[in-house]
Amino acid sequence: MNKKFTVNDNNKEEALSGALVFIHESLEAMKHSKKDANYAELMCEEALVNLMNHADFTRRNTFSVNVRRSFGDVVMDFAVPGAEFDFAGDLGSFEGDDDISPEAEASIRSLLLRSFGNRITYRNTRGWNIAKVRAFRSSYSMLWKTLTALILAVISGLLACEFAPESAYMAVNDNFLVLVRDIFMNGLKMCSVPIVFLSLVSCLGDAGGLGGMKSSGSKMLKYSVMIQVIVTVMAFALIWLLGTGTGINVTEDAGVAVQSQGASFSFRAILAGLMPANFVRPFLDGDMIQLLVLAVLMGVAVGMSGVKSAKILFSDLNSIFMKVTEILLHMIPLVVFCSIASLIITTGAETMMTLAGILGALVLGYMLMLAVYGVLVQLIGGLNPVTFFRKCLPVITTAFTTCSGVATLPENLKCAKALGISQKVYSIALPLGVSLIKPAGVFYGAAMVMISANIYGMSLTISKILILGVSVIILSSIIPSIPGGSVIVISALLSQAGLPMGIIGLAISIEAVQDMFNTVATSMGSMTSVLLAAKEQKMIDLDEYNRP
Repeated sequence: MNKKFTVNDNNKEEALSGALVFIHESLEAMKHSKKDANYAELMCEEALVNLMNHADFTRRNTFSVNVRRSFGDVVMDFAVPGAEFDFAGDLGSFEGDDDISPEAEASIRSLLLRSFGNRITYRNTRGWNIAKVRAFRSSYSMLWKTLTALILAVISGLLACEFAPESAYMAVNDNFLVLVRDIFMNGLKMCSVPIVFLSLVSCLGDAGGLGGMKSSGSKMLKYSVMIQVIVTVMAFALIWLLGTGTGINVTEDAGVAVQSQGASFSFRAILAGLMPANFVRPFLDGDMIQLLVLAVLMGVAVGMSGVKSAKILFSDLNSIFMKVTEILLHMIPLVVFCSIASLIITTGAETMMTLAGILGALVLGYMLMLAVYGVLVQLIGGLNPVTFFRKCLPVITTAFTTCSGVATLPENLKCAKALGISQKVYSIALPLGVSLIKPAGVFYGAAMVMISANIYGMSLTISKILILGVSVIILSSIIPSIPGGSVIVISALLSQAGLPMGIIGLAISIEAVQDMFNTVATSMGSMTSVLLAAKEQKMIDLDEYNRP
């Protein structure tokens, strides 16, 4: 929806009011919640008033407002004639605002615009001041972008193979597609080690060490670990039975996989290798087991020391690397395009069957996880699993649509109350579960490593599976709460297993789709753990649980 407004010397306020009314009506037509619509209107008003304050209508006497959808997001574009200015800092007052001083108004508007962050962007092009306001961010934005990139990659790859000379499309593949993918992979490798270390240290430090975590829901953690062990075994077994990945050709040197098969393991060597002899060596070598041991020791020490500055330091460093990772993950649609186009060029159209097979195996695993939760509720809790899933339906729908455990937490709390669980249990255990317990992340990590092993023809020994099982359980608890964050854990596990990173291209291609099912399985895993913990402690109202 686009509309132009004509401005003269006498109707500037009227034109502005008309534009704001147009924005209000457009948002109403999109049927967003009143709270969200009010916030969006506030952003638009501040952006538009700021542009009008610096408008120059001597040569052009119109400005335009465009309301549109972009990959599920709602975006407003404003174009007002005028010279370039400091959008977030150089503010003046609009004519007719006499209630407060221009200086006070400028300060207020500056604070408001800065508070909106990157949801408002500004540029000046050929005498037009243009502001873009991202009013609503869709939970499916990354999904649509990824699917669009996937479709374009398939079309481009097939057209290239059909009509372009082989020398031409292979040159594009070697000099652009593979290059972009490799840059992204190197960025993931760079971030994975510090994120794993800093996240775990920060988590343990904030909880006051292991003692703090114990006091915050030890019963819930006990059942969560049990579920994660079951899920880990199920992931390796399911992929082994299905043979997912066998016969897939990923164009990457498999020398790493071949070399790693010759490594021998012994129980004594495993135990001796847990403790690093050098503080820096685990970071340089990417030895995830030693890194995790070091992180636990540091986290417990920071928590027990009570030194606030140390907690703040690790927390701030963790936030910085999270932000770096978030910047990298904005590349996901581009990397999806490059990875899939490269795969189709080098392997053919069977790539789509590859993606469908991997995604199907993962979704089947998530469905089996829900079945396991029901069995545990019946056998250990002695409760009706049908009632459990019926009352948790809001949790399932919210998790599926938002793909965010944090966004689903309010529904988890409401569901726990509806199930009759004592507030003393769920008020501590559920937030702890959102931060630490990610059973679907365990399944996803283990499954992708097993699929990668099948792709490269590597037979994982029992000892290596045990090591990877422990690693995936620990690593899943510190999956970054950002879109595509689980890809970092997968890259760390592949490094630990001595496998190439070729499957990462496939993983990020299905990340947005599988994440919907993944979040459901994770949220319901937390609910199952809390329910069983409450039942063991006899802190559940059975009458409330069975109430329709």
